[in-house]
Amino acid sequence: SFLKIYDDSDLDVNYKPIDVVETSDGFIILAGTELSKSDFAGVRLLKLDEEGNYEFDRNLDDYVVPVGGMYLNEADSNSYFFVMDPTSLEAVLIGVNPQLEVQTEALVPGINYPLSSASLSSGNLLLQSYDPLNQATEISEIGLDGGYIGGSSYSIGPGDDVEEEIINHYLNASER
Repeated sequence: SFLKIYDDSDLDVNYKPIDVVETSDGFIILAGTELSKSDFAGVRLLKLDEEGNYEFDRNLDDYVVPVGGMYLNEADSNSYFFVMDPTSLEAVLIGVNPQLEVQTEALVPGINYPLSSASLSSGNLLLQSYDPLNQATEISEIGLDGGYIGGSSYSIGPGDDVEEEIINHYLNASER
């Protein structure tokens, strides 16, 4: 294990690492960051070289709540992860190349409150989310183009404050 501190000339920046992937020329860190315009965490990507040294970073200003489970697709060298649209609260699939340029930006309609994700052996992604209308946890298979392939819903059982707890989860991400 190692410890590396990444400094920023903007002293107000606060990173909360969510995930990291190794690329052919280094690493990409997916991080949450504080936003002045929202209570949700913003999305920041950091590019590191093979030694773990900082090269550059990029904010994805239009999105919030970066979700862990970033996946490097070796076929196109893009790293894929989910974020949330701050207006609709729907999941958005983002794919970035090693230079942190967005290659895929696909809203996943009807999939709200993205919580966690994982990659499947097929190359597709699995996304856990919350459906506030049916008060259910959803597990969805999503293609790398953002297309919904299929999924299942699971009742969360009795309780009235589930949506509030999920919002608090997003707002208090630094306390996890």
